[in-house]
Amino acid sequence: MAGATDDEISALREASKAATAELVVTTSPDAEVSLDGAPQGRADTHGELTVKAGLGNHTLKVSLAGKKDFVQTVALPTRQETKIEARLEDIPRPQEQVRPAAKPGRPNARALTKEDIISLLQGGVSSVRIVPLVTERGVSFSPTTNSLNEIRTAGGNEDLVQAIQQAAR
Repeated sequence: MAGATDDEISALREASKAATAELVVTTSPDAEVSLDGAPQGRADTHGELTVKAGLGNHTLKVSLAGKKDFVQTVALPTRQETKIEARLEDIPRPQEQVRPAAKPGRPNARALTKEDIISLLQGGVSSVRIVPLVTERGVSFSPTTNSLNEIRTAGGNEDLVQAIQQAAR
């Protein structure tokens, strides 16, 4: 800005940092919405939530139990309202495999295989959502260092690894 003083330029920079825009997210009712990793609230009964955010690029994440997480980079270039439709897809069920009948001390017939867990992680299901499944159903494999590293590589966190180890006992 020709002729502007350093103070004027600093004031303009500060004003632009404080500028916000509204992001209107339309999704499934009660879905959890976060922006840049920070929780923003849940969608109302109509599936809508309005979030105020600074101008620029943000990472939007929308989650709901039984659905794949919706993750998208959203640009808020002006102070105008921006609308995003975040359609949540059902989580594919792992292929049912024929397993031998459960014996005392062995996992039940609904126990998850290592492949089930990796498939869920690669399908976009977060570790936080898989832990209760492991706790409820158990696992049908003996976790080894290699199998746990495969699960970590697929996106599994340490809470999931601990749940698998505990379920295998």
